[in-house]
Amino acid sequence: MIYFFFGENTFLMTQEVKKLIEQSNCEVVFFEGKNLNYEQLKRELFQSSIFKKRKLIIIKNLLSCALKSLFLKDIEKISKLSHIILIWEEKEVSKDDIFFKTLKKIAQIKHFPLLEEEDLKNWIKKEFEKYNFKIEKDLPQKLVEFLGNDLWLISNEIKKLVTFKKKEKEVKTEDVINLIKPKIESDIFETIDAIFQKNKKRALALVQKHLQKGDDPLYLFNMIIFQLRNIILVKGLLQNYPYNIALQKSSLPIYLFKKTFSQSAKFNLLQLKKIYHKLFQIDLMIKTGKITPQAGLIFFIADL
Repeated sequence: MIYFFFGENTFLMTQEVKKLIEQSNCEVVFFEGKNLNYEQLKRELFQSSIFKKRKLIIIKNLLSCALKSLFLKDIEKISKLSHIILIWEEKEVSKDDIFFKTLKKIAQIKHFPLLEEEDLKNWIKKEFEKYNFKIEKDLPQKLVEFLGNDLWLISNEIKKLVTFKKKEKEVKTEDVINLIKPKIESDIFETIDAIFQKNKKRALALVQKHLQKGDDPLYLFNMIIFQLRNIILVKGLLQNYPYNIALQKSSLPIYLFKKTFSQSAKFNLLQLKKIYHKLFQIDLMIKTGKITPQAGLIFFIADL
């Protein structure tokens, strides 16, 4: 039996791999594509034994290896073995790829794409349900705004929240605000700065850099919305309160408040509301499937 797991959702894929290992009850043999010794792999696949011990042979990132052509040549023989073979690819694979077309005929294929926003929020709800915890309705949205589409990070932060609130058995949105540091890296602030300064050329170049690095365009778009909300919040508070009281009432971490305060000085509230309305329209187009997150991101910057 051959399994083919692929996609960018490495968290859910890793969970499925662990489940397969537990259910197989076999000796596990692991190969990494970039260090693959094909002769060694063939020995594990085809060596005869008087005990005929069944194995689970895992080959990770085979498609990144030049030796994948050798594997394809032997695929018919491999498919007839009693061993379980798992080809585990941590990236998207085109359905036009010869490797994909070949495996489609003989393997069980499971695709693990990044979760869309609604699926991501539902996954967060289920994670809390595993711990028998109650959560506020808007908490999943806040976690997505803070942490993006990183299930590894979200899972760890949920464990922290559950540990901290184990007596109450309930997590509120304010707990996320108070206990979790938003995943806003300096280069994302740099990108947001360029966008809000209407430096289109620099903003587009920085966005392209994010995409080349593998950052999720939906995450980038959500971070822009998240920071714009912070700017509107801080701008409004500072119209009514002195700096220290505005900081306290915002519930933002000090480093984030300082950065947001600096950005808020470049706009008046009317300008910010117009930008937010534009983002809301693009967000609606993304959620209804009219445009992709990447196209929405670029369209927003180009239309500033």
